[in-house]
Amino acid sequence: MKNHYEWPIEFYKIFLGETMTYSCADFRNGDDTDLESAQIRKMDTILDAIVDQNSKKILDIGCGWGSTVRRAVSKYGVSAIGIDVSGQQLNYCIENSLDNMSFCDLNLYEYNEPVDGICCIESFEHIKSENYNKFFSLCHKALKPNGRLLIQTQIHEENKINFDLLKFNLWCRKNMMLDLELPQMDQIYDMAKQYNFSVEILNVLDRQYYLSVSEWLKRLEDEKELCINLIGQEEYDYFTYVLRKMGELHEKKLLNIYQFLLKKEEDK
Repeated sequence: MKNHYEWPIEFYKIFLGETMTYSCADFRNGDDTDLESAQIRKMDTILDAIVDQNSKKILDIGCGWGSTVRRAVSKYGVSAIGIDVSGQQLNYCIENSLDNMSFCDLNLYEYNEPVDGICCIESFEHIKSENYNKFFSLCHKALKPNGRLLIQTQIHEENKINFDLLKFNLWCRKNMMLDLELPQMDQIYDMAKQYNFSVEILNVLDRQYYLSVSEWLKRLEDEKELCINLIGQEEYDYFTYVLRKMGELHEKKLLNIYQFLLKKEEDK
């Protein structure tokens, strides 16, 4: 099956909405309940954590359609770099870029520009565990002293891995997301310690992925015929199955979304 990130952009506009943000939103602590506001709240939480008054440049690893990069430039006044492996997503980013924004498709591990903050929003799941050392090494080298790295990722909840989850994970890696590898909590902490990062859990987004997926599925169902015309029946069925199953696993709290805030400590 064709990489689903390369499906027509019109398909993603149907369910992602104005922000074009394909990651868990944050519906908590707000009077509003719409998806767009919840996505902006999530982005601001992340940027508040990695941008301070001295920040000049940030890096978004796995920038998708560039929503966090645009938010960083337009609201926080920093320059921002986004890197991603999807040609279609990068083309969209470039076509919708602002001043002080740049995007590139270079190999992640070749990045070498210094930055004040880094975010990786639900892209860490697409990094193989054998490459964790490369990822953390790159982040440590790129970050200036006291720089911060925010990783928002899905996590297997401790002691809650079951057969249904493992079976679905294997199915995804075979049929939809060939590089999917969900990290575990201790892997984050072990790598952070090895590369001299302090770690705090900024947020645990209980049920927020379920709520995000529910909204995406509603929009897809409302425009089902158009979606099928854009990507095909089989692809539509596969994709909505994955979203429903992921939402179910989060509702059961077998999976959860964590925001890890890592601070680069002084080298010993």
